[in-house]
Amino acid sequence: MASFKMDPSKVADLLKKYRPEAALRSGHGGTQEYLFLCPFHPDSTPSFSFNVEKGTGMCFSCHATAHLSKLI
Repeated sequence: MASFKMDPSKVADLLKKYRPEAALRSGHGGTQEYLFLCPFHPDSTPSFSFNVEKGTGMCFSCHATAHLSKLI
């Protein structure tokens, strides 16, 4: 799979559109991260953290990982 680099603000806009429950939080080193319910397992507490700059995320509960294209 070819990697792609998107403008972080466009990534954030897509996340807000397709994951409206996502909450912005500061990540390690001041990166922008969104926290939301994991789409890969039944989740009642937001456990999926998505790094806007990297365009990828991981669930702290089930350890699933995904790029932006898979989430939307």
